[in-house]
Amino acid sequence: MVNSTQSSDLQTRVAPVSSSSNEILPQTQRHFDRMVLSWICSTLTPEIMGQIVGFQTSHAACNALEEIFSASSKARVMQRRLDFQTIRKGSLSMMEYILRIKNISDNLAAIRESVSERDQILQLFSGLRADYNFIVASLTTREDDLSLHPVHSILLTHTNNDCVSKIQ
Repeated sequence: MVNSTQSSDLQTRVAPVSSSSNEILPQTQRHFDRMVLSWICSTLTPEIMGQIVGFQTSHAACNALEEIFSASSKARVMQRRLDFQTIRKGSLSMMEYILRIKNISDNLAAIRESVSERDQILQLFSGLRADYNFIVASLTTREDDLSLHPVHSILLTHTNNDCVSKIQ
């Protein structure tokens, strides 16, 4: 257990204060700041480290890192959104197409840009070829709300039935 005398002594050793107030001495602030800057630098990759060399304070380094990563995050969000909006079934199997949309949606959710189930369904429909127009029309005119898993099941069943009828 630490008593008040030990606590005061410990505080003086860790962060010496000036005798006139409870402020930390400037040389101690600089020491702690250099230590924090050193910790920051030790966690960075060489590529990122090269972008913050020359910053003298941990505050300046953190601000620079925030700018670097927020710009790349914005670019990543834009790229994932574009991927989501432009995906088409094309020659993919229905399962591959569904999984691609799910993967892109999960990636967007991981960067705090979630995609609603309704938007996933609409994107799924918009990326289908014309030979799916009948099934899309029948699903979109239903009175009840569509949910993702039943839509997946219906599309997969339709695709499997279509394949079976082509074989016969």
